Amino acid sequence: MRNLPGQHRARGKAETIFLVFCGVVAVVALALMVRHADDFDPLVELVRAEWSAVNEEFERTLEAFREVFGTAAPGEEDEAPALVVAARDGNGPLLMRLLAGGADVNVSDDEGRTPLMHAAEQGRVVIARVLLEAGADPELRDDEGRTAADHARRAGHDTLSELLEAP
Repeated sequence: MRNLPGQHRARGKAETIFLVFCGVVAVVALALMVRHADDFDPLVELVRAEWSAVNEEFERTLEAFREVFGTAAPGEEDEAPALVVAARDGNGPLLMRLLAGGADVNVSDDEGRTPLMHAAEQGRVVIARVLLEAGADPELRDDEGRTAADHARRAGHDTLSELLEAP
């Protein structure tokens, strides 16, 4: 059956109405998500887990690059160690995988800051506890002479600084 000019125009209006309706639904959904952000913690955790899988694949790719070429990947020389990045970004799954794989818990970046210092500065209590249980030394100092507790206190995370100073 052939489409007559009037039928084509009607189908175009229906599609436009449908698209406008979808746009309105999307805006309402976004507004509800913002208003009830705490209710979406499981979704956020799922996204973090998926992102962690992407990070793991990226780490495997970099390792393969090192094995094939015997050197770091381009641009990798200036980047912080993976454990520092995981602690700073609050990526618990990656942090756990790196620690399980034998990563040095007291590794430092180019400013002498350890994963514990980065976690403290960001107020990441759970990450800090995991690092402490894995043997992180809270007494280490960065290039400016600051400890993890100093970083936490400077960023306004007093409870965390007290945890780090506890014997």
